[in-house]
Amino acid sequence: MLSLEEREAFKEMYLGFHFIAVTNKEQIQARVGKGWNTSETKTIDNAIVGYVLKELRFNNNGQAS
Repeated sequence: MLSLEEREAFKEMYLGFHFIAVTNKEQIQARVGKGWNTSETKTIDNAIVGYVLKELRFNNNGQAS
């Protein structure tokens, strides 16, 4: 359950993702067209999914992140 209203949570996440996209534009664009990275937004999405999977795997081994 979110501690924020959905609208506020979306706004906060959107601003965070925008910051990631702007500050990492060159690295993101360098990965577009490789593998599953078919666009800038898909590249960011894949990075987020990869990060979450890594953290979940790390936490499931009984270790703190």
